[in-house]
Amino acid sequence: MPYLNNDEVRNQTRELWRTCFGDPEPFLDLYFTRKYTPASNVCIIHERQVVSALQAFLYPMSFYGTVVRVGYLSGVATHPGHRGKGLAGRIIDEAHRRLAKAGALMSFVIPADEELFGFYERHGGYQTAVYRAEVDVTDSLDDVPPQFEVEEPGEEAQEIYTCYRNIRRRTDLALCHDRSSFFTALAAWRQEGHIFCTVRRGGQLAGLCFARRRDKEQCEVAEALARTDEALDAMIHHVRRRLGVKRATMRVGASGNMPDARPYAMARVLDAPRFLRLVQQAQPGLTLDVGIGGDWVLPANNAFYHLEGGRLTLTGQMPSTLTTSGGLARMFLAGQPVQLKLMMDE
Repeated sequence: MPYLNNDEVRNQTRELWRTCFGDPEPFLDLYFTRKYTPASNVCIIHERQVVSALQAFLYPMSFYGTVVRVGYLSGVATHPGHRGKGLAGRIIDEAHRRLAKAGALMSFVIPADEELFGFYERHGGYQTAVYRAEVDVTDSLDDVPPQFEVEEPGEEAQEIYTCYRNIRRRTDLALCHDRSSFFTALAAWRQEGHIFCTVRRGGQLAGLCFARRRDKEQCEVAEALARTDEALDAMIHHVRRRLGVKRATMRVGASGNMPDARPYAMARVLDAPRFLRLVQQAQPGLTLDVGIGGDWVLPANNAFYHLEGGRLTLTGQMPSTLTTSGGLARMFLAGQPVQLKLMMDE
């Protein structure tokens, strides 16, 4: 049977998105022009039709003082006429094999609604590991201080991305977009009519801010990075004045132990030995016995591990703590403020 070429697969995957998610055409144009690649697409083709697909992307992430590669699954979709056959589980498993082969330490997914948390736990071995809380970031300024200049640039200037990368990578447990991914997220933000601004001090970029109106009294900041608190306040004041609102809030990564934290993203480990070595490197005094099981997609993860004195060893003795690859991610991430921003999920 004749195969589908890359353009046919892309076009049919786009049609599947339209069917399953109902996104507007301008967003689909943007996503399938600037985000989608043949290498990122994992799909099942039945009778020359793409019936199930997802996109598996690689991102750099600061992880306990080291920059690692992590995977992120986007657009997991199965045609309504082919659901209930386990197709989504198959492409998620294949995505994890590919991401692991590419050197990804972990995989993340952001469920579109609460019902999907259970789905991704069953299909993919994920556990809820990233939480968010809403914080008030309203400034107390009467005007933007004269030493700051707030702009709303229209171009995709390299200095904007450099500013973003340099500030974001200083945050531990934070995903950092590459240049292409950052400007694609910015293009999608502008496409919705939202505000993007930067702040300068002495001619040098000192921060950037993504914001949108929430209601007549409040705006929401999706991402705001600044070299100083004063630069951040200058941008927040500009946004509030532009939108004519009194209050600004931002959803930030939070410990799952916080009373107002809400589940946001799920994670699973793709390389358990390397994951544990990095944790041990960051916490040299940590002593832990843990067993990983149930990972049939990446069976090399299944083992009993002993961490002590800065060393990781395999042991044949069953530990007191038994978990899964998703449980291991939750064990070390859920109590920390993990930052996953600009994921084009809202």
